[in-house]
Amino acid sequence: MVTPYALSQNMVELGKKFAALGQKLTALSQKFVGLGQNLSELGQNFPVPAIKI
Repeated sequence: MVTPYALSQNMVELGKKFAALGQKLTALSQKFVGLGQNLSELGQNFPVPAIKI
C-alpha cells in the first residue's frame, strides 16, 4: 500500500530529475545555437559552395 505522502514525495523527486534533465537539454541546445551562429559567421566570411545535407 502506497500512501499519498510517499506518492507525492516520489512525484517531487521525479520532478527534480526532469528539471535537471531539462537544464542539461537547454544547455545542450544553447551550445548548438552557438555552434550554428559560429558556422553562419564563418560562412559569411568564407563563401563556400553550398553543401546539401
